[in-house]
Amino acid sequence: MKINLGRIVDALSNAVLVTAASCLSSAVVLYSLSKRADEDVQEYVEESIDTIIDDQEEVLGIKYQGKPQLYYRLPEELIDPLDRFGGMIAGKYYPEEQAIYLRSGIFTTPHGGIEDVLATFFTLGATVDALPVISHELAHYYTNQRGGELTDGGDWWIKEVNAARNPEQQHALFVVIEGIATYVQNRVHSHEDFERSNIPRNYREAFDFVKPIIDRFGSRGIDHLILNTPSPEEIESPGIYHARAFATLGFPEKSLP
Repeated sequence: MKINLGRIVDALSNAVLVTAASCLSSAVVLYSLSKRADEDVQEYVEESIDTIIDDQEEVLGIKYQGKPQLYYRLPEELIDPLDRFGGMIAGKYYPEEQAIYLRSGIFTTPHGGIEDVLATFFTLGATVDALPVISHELAHYYTNQRGGELTDGGDWWIKEVNAARNPEQQHALFVVIEGIATYVQNRVHSHEDFERSNIPRNYREAFDFVKPIIDRFGSRGIDHLILNTPSPEEIESPGIYHARAFATLGFPEKSLP
């Protein structure tokens, strides 16, 4: 059988060109969607946010004080034409505003229709489920509010960020803040299949750090994490932090199932 190398090279070249064109096209669609506020998503959030908060409170034993302001477009500086090819911000909590900004144009909802299907198709699957993003960002709001309650009533988040003066301290604070939020996102909405989802490694490591404490002590574990940012050494050896937390918190009243 004679192999036509020229024809094979041409076919491969065409495949590469088609793939590149598809990626570029999906990037354009994603960028366009990212710059608009989706009214269907806004309606879904407004109808669901009280239920999402109630679910978090019931499962974790926490209590929200109020609700954040919600915006359905990210600030312009957080949207980039190359988001399709790198890390993409789906939502962001701004503690100084007590506000959550959502990239709602790329969200899909549980009751989404043909628009969600088309958006997912034309972005090559780059759309994002709204529920875990909202749950995650709400947990940031709760952490900041609770930190204020446990300390002097000020803006806990900003003070902690300002106090973290070197990369090691900043990473330790990241582990607490993102670990709690990722735990809430996963624990309350376990049907989202966290273990096989595309969670960045640093978020997964933060989740693994806080999980034994919140699993065992629930809301008291969250309070402990807020009040006791781990040292760089404890980040490297989580067992040290866990042992100290268990000794401080004592026997759990009721572990989370």
